[in-house]
Amino acid sequence: MKKILIVGLGNMLLQDEGAGIHILDQLREEGDLPKTVELVYGETGGLAILPILDTAAVIIFVDAMEFDGAAGETKVLRGGEIFSSDETLISMHEVGLHEIVSRILLAKDTSTEIVLVGIKPKELGTGLQLSLEVEKAVPEIVGIIKREVAAQQKAGRKTNARNLSFAKPC
Repeated sequence: MKKILIVGLGNMLLQDEGAGIHILDQLREEGDLPKTVELVYGETGGLAILPILDTAAVIIFVDAMEFDGAAGETKVLRGGEIFSSDETLISMHEVGLHEIVSRILLAKDTSTEIVLVGIKPKELGTGLQLSLEVEKAVPEIVGIIKREVAAQQKAGRKTNARNLSFAKPC
């Protein structure tokens, strides 16, 4: 079985910017993930989390992301879509997700599957609580992540390199 990391990114002190961490907390609380899945609290750690990421065949990032839509909506991007998408990753982190993913691709073979579950934030001010819209979306987002884990386990194989292309899809 391939190792899957779910990496929560964000700053817990900036309301919805910490959504990735809140979602990891919910996944941990439910406790029904397979043994091949590890939860990684990446928070705002930037490049410091790279050594942990080296061990995975699949990395699912969970982070706030700005895109057209309502607060609490979710988008799932895969591989090269993370770079070619018009959506903006909200980076209040030491280093943004683009840089982390770029380093992974440079340091590892390109068979690593990379998935981003992005959550549209509403509030980015100082505070520990999620906005009501993002809080209500947490169970749905947890479900999306669990379905992604199940699909990755079912596939049981490594993804080919073309899924990690930096080129914008046609």
